[in-house]
Amino acid sequence: MLWCLLLLALAARGDAWLFSCGSSDFHCNNGNCIPASWECDGEADCTDGSDEASCGGKAVTVATKASGDQIEYWFGPVRITQYRTWFGFESSRIEHGSGGGTCQQGVHFFCANGQYCIDSNWVCDGDNDCGDMSDEQNCGGGGTTDPTAPVVPFTGDCGSPAITPQNVRVVGGVQAVQGSWPWQASLKLYGSHVCGGQIIAPNWIVTAAHCVDGQSNPSSWRVSLGSHRRTSTDSTQQDFNVVRVIMHESYDSNQINNDVALMKLSGNAEFNNYVSPICLPSTDVAADTPCVTTGWGDTGSGASTYLMQATVPIMEWNKCNGRQYMNGAITDKMICAGYDQGGKDACQGDSGGPLVCNYSGKWTLDGIVSWGYGCAQAYKPGIYTRVTQFTSWINNKMATN
Repeated sequence: MLWCLLLLALAARGDAWLFSCGSSDFHCNNGNCIPASWECDGEADCTDGSDEASCGGKAVTVATKASGDQIEYWFGPVRITQYRTWFGFESSRIEHGSGGGTCQQGVHFFCANGQYCIDSNWVCDGDNDCGDMSDEQNCGGGGTTDPTAPVVPFTGDCGSPAITPQNVRVVGGVQAVQGSWPWQASLKLYGSHVCGGQIIAPNWIVTAAHCVDGQSNPSSWRVSLGSHRRTSTDSTQQDFNVVRVIMHESYDSNQINNDVALMKLSGNAEFNNYVSPICLPSTDVAADTPCVTTGWGDTGSGASTYLMQATVPIMEWNKCNGRQYMNGAITDKMICAGYDQGGKDACQGDSGGPLVCNYSGKWTLDGIVSWGYGCAQAYKPGIYTRVTQFTSWINNKMATN
């Protein structure tokens, strides 16, 4: 069952820091704190908007609704209301306020949905201001329909993307730069994306066992590598049939324990700057380490069209397993990542995908999206398969199959 598919664990970027403010931090008017470098960066990191209120930029004035579910930005006569989704404040409605104003060629950008116009400076800034991503397409990064860099052979090591990931420090879910997470795989059951996975060898994908539970017939599956769009074919894409599905022998569907599986591809992937492997970890990732999870899962209004990414911290195991959080449901085969306040998560379609961390100079696959209680709930972080517990199993299965 893919009903509990889980949490990209993205928590709201605003006021994310739960520790005491340091002398170098920016103090939000509501008493919270953020890194000083986030002030006047065009993102309302404080939920009261105080970090952007006096910057003269996108958020000239920010008013937070009492419900906490939406934020209003005013830019001259234009009002932008952002509503909370699974990936945070990113579903926007842009309209004229009482001050009037008209969309002007050269001053504003006309969104493809025909409903909104936005300031032209907001085009290709990494934010979904139009709500349909039309302001972020053909930008030389996330949202492009064709690669912005030619396909070239990959000569680096695992966990070393040739195309550098952007906005890694952004806690809220954002569209990934095309090709920047080159190990990401889309697992398609009868032609439709249902789970994520990651390439760890030229013809091997690692994913979650619950993705293939009851669906172990290899002929039912196809794997796409080098994809950026979920339902369209990218020019960088490599597609493979599956010749073997190996689910962990001790997978427990009740506990969702030992939630790991392998898929052997029908051929070897061609490693290039859009397709390359992730490293397996040799040690457990430390608590509070910021890691990145990616996928095409449900964002609250349906599955994402483009590959999304979000940064989440590893949660200390005992804290995660405490009564207020997961209440004893976490085994030693699991790790947790996310924020106390929830607000961002991974949902249906992200299962089996990666939680990658970079604490050793390379990205390593420290977690596999596994399960969670609902999506984006407070005190209910995303639960991931602890990959260090399965590196021997993975290597043995690849060697003997």
